Amino acid sequence: MEGYKRATAREISLTQGYNAVVDEGDHARISEKSWHVCIGRSGVRAVRNSKKEDGLEKRTTVIMAREVLGLDLHDGLIVDHRNFDTLDNRKQNLRVCSYAESAQHRRLWGKTSGYKGVRANGGSWEARIRHKGKLIYLGLFKHKEAAAHVYNEAALDLFGEYAQLNTI
Repeated sequence: MEGYKRATAREISLTQGYNAVVDEGDHARISEKSWHVCIGRSGVRAVRNSKKEDGLEKRTTVIMAREVLGLDLHDGLIVDHRNFDTLDNRKQNLRVCSYAESAQHRRLWGKTSGYKGVRANGGSWEARIRHKGKLIYLGLFKHKEAAAHVYNEAALDLFGEYAQLNTI
């Protein structure tokens, strides 16, 4: 990622041979707790179990990225990993965002055109983008690369730093 600095980082051992990474300044505070890996639909995360603060015996799961940023469990905020590595919990890789902003910052999966926001339409390529629940038509193009370029421009305008751009 361009403009991405390498901060002094330390690893924290998890279960199943995984390691998480945190900033040097957060290492002592974060590593004093016991963390394990959680593998699910959304990928691999570093988590720990904790008793609820109200004194009840029920346990809750704490996600390392949220703990690094000092976020409350039920504040409704999302933590997004800029470089998509959910075990890289250095502060420069984390950002707090809304669910909609996080949804824009997703990797491309299963697109036959090879580009986000681009699909075949007859013998041409259609560019479109979704914003606030509405599908916006961006145009019809002879080449899929042109459609991908137009999608990128619209994504930057609509989503700013959360835009997931096509590599053309």
